[in-house]
Amino acid sequence: MYLSNNSVTNNSKIIFLSLIFLSGCGGGGSSSDSPLTQSIVAPINNSSWNLEEAFEYGMADGTYTQQITVIQNGEVLKTEYRDIGNIEANQLIQSGRGELVSQYQGVRSNSPVTSWSTAKSFTGILIGIAQDQNLLNIDDKASVYLNEWLDDDRKDITIRNILNMRSGLELPGGVAGGNITIFNDQASICIALPLVMPMGEQFEYNNCNSMLLGVILERATGQDFKVFADTYLFSKLDINARWWRDPSGNYLSYCCLDMTQAEFGRFGSMILNNGDGIISEAFINDILATDSFYNLQFWFGLNTLETRGYDGQIIAIDFSNELIVLRNSLYFPKTEADFIFRNDGDSYAADIDAPLTLPSVVMQIEDNFDMNQFLDILKSNN
Repeated sequence: MYLSNNSVTNNSKIIFLSLIFLSGCGGGGSSSDSPLTQSIVAPINNSSWNLEEAFEYGMADGTYTQQITVIQNGEVLKTEYRDIGNIEANQLIQSGRGELVSQYQGVRSNSPVTSWSTAKSFTGILIGIAQDQNLLNIDDKASVYLNEWLDDDRKDITIRNILNMRSGLELPGGVAGGNITIFNDQASICIALPLVMPMGEQFEYNNCNSMLLGVILERATGQDFKVFADTYLFSKLDINARWWRDPSGNYLSYCCLDMTQAEFGRFGSMILNNGDGIISEAFINDILATDSFYNLQFWFGLNTLETRGYDGQIIAIDFSNELIVLRNSLYFPKTEADFIFRNDGDSYAADIDAPLTLPSVVMQIEDNFDMNQFLDILKSNN
């Protein structure tokens, strides 16, 4: 899954050289020496949900969780956030990254968390907003906007094919997700990919698909990707978003969107409320109208529509119970200046400007959080 060279250098090299940016799942852990935590429980009747046991599982030391929030009918039932735990700090030290421990200490209730591939779902919604404005149609051929494809076998790939990870385009580097983070101009790399499978058929998770959606959006609207997002999505949800770019200035429409968890929650609430007038109910229905596990840049869990990002950045939406669960892993922004993802392919985590989440990105181990298990515990009183 990840690029590697020689052993000692590799073991400390940042893991996202060939990112798939999906959430990892596993068992939970606990410690009698708990990390510094703080929680808020809304003063409403929430007896139908097993909140305490669910949070005990989800916030345990060893899960690398920074914050979880449960929302029902627009009310926050509980939100809890914490700093790094003793087990987690010791694992970070043992991995050779002990100098980073202090970066994850201190309860940061209003600090930003990051998206990794949860950003893909935001990009999907932006494409839907552009469709609502009659600036494009997702059943258009992408070559209407990617004129580089007009004269070859990619000319009939549709935007919907790209949204659904069924473009048939080559996977860069032949690795899961596609190795594009090491390139200065990731848009150009993705535009140049050849067709290697029949379009519209086989699902293959490819970061370039989502990167191309950003290019299509800019060309279809004539607007800067982030300006369009700020104008038609973030400003309407009172979100102050920071979206990472590559060194050439292209916004990484496949990843790397920073905001507070409360702001991620507003995005989830918009989806649950059938678009809230920001995007059409018809587009939300199009997302849901599938028997696949993936549609229009969203995943489907067990009775949930989900955004999923590397290291377990998740928005899970349960329409039947009007329930939203948000989970993000321990994170600190590498920079507060321009958010430029810099990765020359031969650097260490401490020297790369990128979203530094725990545990996989920095330590190359999987987290011990499973959203399905959290939801099972949460609903065990029903």
